[in-house]
Amino acid sequence: MRSFNHIPRASLDRLAPSGILLIVAPHPDDETLGCGGLIALAMDAGRDVRVVVLTDGAASHPGSPTYSARRVAALREAELRKGAVALGLPPTDVLTFSLPDGKLSDEAPESLADRLLLAIGAGDLGAIFATGDDDPHPDHQMAARTASLLAQRCETLLWNYPVRSHVVQAYLAAPQTLVRLDVTAALERKKNAIACHASQLGDAIRDDPSGFHLTAEDILHHTQTSELYRRVDR
Repeated sequence: MRSFNHIPRASLDRLAPSGILLIVAPHPDDETLGCGGLIALAMDAGRDVRVVVLTDGAASHPGSPTYSARRVAALREAELRKGAVALGLPPTDVLTFSLPDGKLSDEAPESLADRLLLAIGAGDLGAIFATGDDDPHPDHQMAARTASLLAQRCETLLWNYPVRSHVVQAYLAAPQTLVRLDVTAALERKKNAIACHASQLGDAIRDDPSGFHLTAEDILHHTQTSELYRRVDR
């Protein structure tokens, strides 16, 4: 895993000078992996954080004979809530749209942007954090398009965060728009929050050999002392 030391550091206030920090996650756990340190530090600073998870995550273990899609979705939502608490985020500030996992491209990004606005309610939207449109996962791409529409509509800052380790390498190939946030003070909380997503670590659903699980390299990236964020210029 490459060091991030050559990437310029940014403070929480640079990433979001004021207002609500909106974390848009395609699946339950993306918010913790990509922005867990940011969330914890923002809570420490008394900032207003909202997390919106777009899909139910039910497609992660399609071959399990004991976990139906409905049961997987219920497990992943429970993990999401538990992980939020580990980061210091009130469960009331975590919202789920529960759209079908893997089929987010069936939705209109304009409609999703409308729903996000309704979900966060009144208040100044200071910055949006979402996956990038160059991520190979179609749900991540749709989250990026939706976040971009919302950022344009609200004239607010937009940052991308990488989730998988192979996407990190793509970010590092164009470092001019990258910053790193030092999350040392929140790292143990982030590690505890990641551990809450046992279904994605191979620790909860053991009867689907083809099921998804985070790689050792993914975990290594997300447990470093810095989180990567890429500025999206409108």
